Amino acid sequence: MLFDEQLRLAFIQLAKQPDTAMAVCVAAADGRFVGNTDLYAICTKAGVPQSSSYQVEKVLASGATIGVFRKQSELNWGTVEGVDYRTLALLLGGATLYRDHIFKPDNLVDVVLTTPPRPSKLEWALDAMGYRASFLENTEEIFTDLATRSTNRFLIMTPFIDNEGGKKICQLFNKVPIDANKQLIVRCENGIPSSALLNIEMELKELDVKLFNYWLPKTQPGTYETYHAKVILSDHSRCYVGSANMTQASFAYSMELGFIVEGSAAKRVAWICDSIMETAQNFLNR
Repeated sequence: MLFDEQLRLAFIQLAKQPDTAMAVCVAAADGRFVGNTDLYAICTKAGVPQSSSYQVEKVLASGATIGVFRKQSELNWGTVEGVDYRTLALLLGGATLYRDHIFKPDNLVDVVLTTPPRPSKLEWALDAMGYRASFLENTEEIFTDLATRSTNRFLIMTPFIDNEGGKKICQLFNKVPIDANKQLIVRCENGIPSSALLNIEMELKELDVKLFNYWLPKTQPGTYETYHAKVILSDHSRCYVGSANMTQASFAYSMELGFIVEGSAAKRVAWICDSIMETAQNFLNR
């Protein structure tokens, strides 16, 4: 049985994602999640969508550091005998109510990371310094989350696209509600689209994605106005700002770092994107 201090520490550790942690603890308290269980089965037993399995994994990994859960293998997790999951779930439920109905922060910010493929020396260094890469948001998963949770607007701004990145762009827009505004800001020198962009032109048109080119020549020869920022915007309230391009290198090889922002700062990013679209060229005769 957890002592009060242990319960307090467990709550503090899991309260970063109180709703997901509560669902997992309720499943454990009810006996639906016991012993050696697959991650995706835990999602089902806890009533969490499979698309949010990474959030469940973060809860389990975080809880494992203080003995609330036990990692059995790469995807299998177990409960720990003697943990008061029922009380923990009640505490986390209270934290969820407070977060959703009382606490109104101006901004929520979290770090988003893509580590190089394993084995990764960076991941080893993070672990050695006491930081767990699994506690950080994953770039590709955050992109998917931003798309699936958007209701009236989804925007991608990326200066670099290759064929793999083009596929990813279409996959993300396919996850957005059909009647939402969909916008893609690209960077094409002299207005000449890349082959990767031309490869997805028809699919973007079918998805009703508005395309803008923010590469504008200036009056002085050899000079131009453009951008290097990478932004994924969901509605006017959540966004990613970071280093990740829509390229295979960004998703498969490179370390990419950014922030997921929710609140007034995200609204200001939306204003900047709106200003860019007012300035940019409506692209490919659309």
